[in-house]
Order: sequence, then structure tokens, then C-alpha cells
Amino acid sequence: MLGGEGANAISWTQDFDSSDTEIDSVEQVQPNHEPVPSSDDRSLCALCGRIVRWTGMSAQESPTGMSIPGPWIHVDRPIVGEGLGL
Repeated sequence: MLGGEGANAISWTQDFDSSDTEIDSVEQVQPNHEPVPSSDDRSLCALCGRIVRWTGMSAQESPTGMSIPGPWIHVDRPIVGEGLGL
């Protein structure tokens, strides 16, 4: 994974029966791409490394006791995204 505006994203597959890793493709990532949460760290975009946040609501936080779906978004200013900034 490479970060930054207009950076390249590396798509790869790993053979879990051995230690071989094969790179399938290298593609240009547009700055306005849809966030893809990383499987290792769901708070980071797998394509660009920027911070992402899920805008839905978990069942535990929901008044109905059911998950409320929402899209993932990039958070350009994390403190503002948390409601802590100006």
C-alpha cells in the first residue's frame, strides 16, 4: 500500500499454503476514490492509507437494537471528524 494523493495502490494475493506473495496489479488511486477499510486495521483505507470512519451505528449503540447501515468515509481532519475540532 502506498499513501498520498493520486498514489498507486498495489493489489496482491497471498498463497496461504506457502510464503509466496504475488502482485496482481498496480493501479493509480484517484483522490476521490471510495474508502476501502483495511482488513488489518479497519480505521485505515487499504488503497491510500488515510483514516476512514464508518458512519453507521452498531446494534449496541442503536435505539432499536439493530445495526443501522452507513457508508465508510475518509476523514481528512480526524479531530474534526471526532467532533473535537473547530
